[in-house]
Amino acid sequence: MELENFKKVVLLEKDKLCVETSRGYLTVTGDELTVAAMEKGRILLHGRFLQVSFSYFTIS
Repeated sequence: MELENFKKVVLLEKDKLCVETSRGYLTVTGDELTVAAMEKGRILLHGRFLQVSFSYFTIS
């Protein structure tokens, strides 16, 4: 899986990756997730992907 145009990596574990985008957080969960390549705003992730979710920033 390749992710692009995100601001920063918030969390990187063997079963979860979370990145911050301009509108919220994108979270990928799976098994044995590994980073194959990483550049500013781009990440190539390998593993068994189980779920991709997005949570928008809330405005108070």
